[in-house]
Amino acid sequence: MFVKGLFSEVFLTNDMLQKAKALIAEKKFAPALQTLKDFLASNCLHEEANILFLALAIDLRVYDLASAQALSVYETLKVSLSFQLLLGRLYFHLGQKESASKHLLLGYALNPQIKANYELAKFYHQKMSFEVPLIKSDIVFVTGGYFMPQNFNGATLDSQALGGSESAVISVAKYWVKKGRSVVVYCNCKDPGIYDGVTYRPNWEFYYAYYGREIPLLIAARYDEYLIPPIKADKKILWLHDVPQTRLYAHLRQDNFYAEKVICLSDYHIKMWIKHLLFDEQIVFKTRNGFDPAFFSDLPLKPENEIIYATRPSRGLDAAIAIFEKLYEQNNQLKLKICTYSQEINLADDREYAPYLKYQNRPGVLFLGALPKKEFILELSKSLFMLYPNTSEPETSCISAIESMAAGCPVITSDRGALSETVRDGIGGIVIPCSADPEKHKADFVERGSELMNDPKKLLSLRQTCKKFAWSHYQWADIVSEWDEHFFKKV
Repeated sequence: MFVKGLFSEVFLTNDMLQKAKALIAEKKFAPALQTLKDFLASNCLHEEANILFLALAIDLRVYDLASAQALSVYETLKVSLSFQLLLGRLYFHLGQKESASKHLLLGYALNPQIKANYELAKFYHQKMSFEVPLIKSDIVFVTGGYFMPQNFNGATLDSQALGGSESAVISVAKYWVKKGRSVVVYCNCKDPGIYDGVTYRPNWEFYYAYYGREIPLLIAARYDEYLIPPIKADKKILWLHDVPQTRLYAHLRQDNFYAEKVICLSDYHIKMWIKHLLFDEQIVFKTRNGFDPAFFSDLPLKPENEIIYATRPSRGLDAAIAIFEKLYEQNNQLKLKICTYSQEINLADDREYAPYLKYQNRPGVLFLGALPKKEFILELSKSLFMLYPNTSEPETSCISAIESMAAGCPVITSDRGALSETVRDGIGGIVIPCSADPEKHKADFVERGSELMNDPKKLLSLRQTCKKFAWSHYQWADIVSEWDEHFFKKV
């Protein structure tokens, strides 16, 4: 019988694993390795068996076998600190110092409260005579999960699109250096180096580099775990970008909140976080996102017959398409440009964007993909207005709306989250009250968009007003001056 046979196989494989453990206890390592190999043939992703197999293969110096197995299960087991530490040992024996260092440091970083893992990493680094750079600086930024797809450094915006929080880190670091401060950024950094005076290093080096050392000003962008002991700092700051309901903060409570001060991006943002964690408003530093004028040279004076959507598709692309199609009925020369910040070369490979590619064959719809910052700003300046009917995931700020206004492209958006604070109705664009009826909400967008398209004087006036507002209120240099005043002169 199939079921009986299935259970027999399960018991058999479990017996094989127990047999391997018994052989290890008896120090019969070669037979244990073969038993584990047989076990993994039908249980290839079993974490404990893989860890035992790799440890034995490394100890027995069967490095080719260990390498092949590690490669086959990497995507499944990469978040295991034991797996990362074993990879570090494997690369050490293979003489690949940089890879050995990376995986040893990842193994420690996955749980930095285990001192033994720090000592293990230190032992192998000493044996390799391999130094992890310690960058002494006034300000240390750290951000990103270790296995997130978004890699960046200070030059990334010149070559590809990037998410808002990552773009903000780059800009604040850049303009803080211009004020004479020394700054290092630890992030998912594929090409470490110095960019615009800012040092960029991989974030898996962070815990090891600062073990037992005091940081003058530590700012964790989005990721609060970088503030936990054993990290020490004169000032520990958490720069929040998201609403508290995201999975990123499911673990966060008052008793595991290590920030001395939090940075929020709007009144809406502050209200959401105080309601969620009940912390004192006195620890909040209210700031805002901004734009970098370096990307705004040589822009056209007049827009073309185009509008633009430039945020995550889940935040309102379905509604934007429906609104555009109504506007297209009035003007069949109109184009809707859709910009993304996916790092996939082919959007069909991006799980977030792939479902929306059904729209790319609609008349007038253009998927421009993930553009470098200067090209993106050019597309904004060529657009009549930005169309952003926010239908989910309330914004805490919205950098693309700020950049749109700075390019002279007014924003038509929903009165949801902090968008009304960022855009300001009649100044940065048009803020449309939300409606319980989705069809009425879309109809309101069609009406207001049509008004702008059919009234060149009104459009020109709003373009001038939104640009003046953005340049007087949202330049990163001015925002960083406020940060410097707050963190270095008042504290």
